[in-house]
Amino acid sequence: MIKWVCSVCGYIVEGENPPEFCPVCGADEKDFLMKLKDYPKDVSADTWRCEICGFILNGEKPPTRCPVCKASSDDFEPILDKNTLLDLVDTYKDEFEGDSQGASWRCSVCGYIYQGETPPDDCPICKADSTRFVKIS
Repeated sequence: MIKWVCSVCGYIVEGENPPEFCPVCGADEKDFLMKLKDYPKDVSADTWRCEICGFILNGEKPPTRCPVCKASSDDFEPILDKNTLLDLVDTYKDEFEGDSQGASWRCSVCGYIYQGETPPDDCPICKADSTRFVKIS
């Protein structure tokens, strides 16, 4: 199951797709971003979310301690928009390239392109499972 974060209010919901609108703030489906399971530690983000209490912080890096629940900076995750995810694909594509022979598969969540006979189990960029890959050649 994929977790989706409302980029307006920080509401999180699980599902194959984001909801049509946010039940908290009314934001549109396009305002939901996929929550990353893991991310490169050198990623930069403008918005961070405490995984313990849900506190949202705007800034270049997470705080040392969450001002609400006192969780450490390790308990913060970046909230990334689609453009940032696509930049991660470009930056790390050599690290995650599949077999250069076979079919091409595109992750429908972040746009990552994988080369191989079958799609990978998980997208190396956004961690979407193999069902989210679409064969493109």
